[in-house]
Amino acid sequence: MRPMLDRCDADRLAITLMCTKERNVGFYRQFGFDVTSDVELPNGPRLWHMRRAVAS
Repeated sequence: MRPMLDRCDADRLAITLMCTKERNVGFYRQFGFDVTSDVELPNGPRLWHMRRAVAS
């Protein structure tokens, strides 16, 4: 994951992702992602929308 994060930083791009397992939220947080929202879908999974700002 680090090479892609470095590339996005070099290109000044923020990154978003959708996480479907709460246990993975901590994994992504260690790479600078923050939860921006979460939603429980009717008859579906809970989703965490995460975003990583461009590193300064």
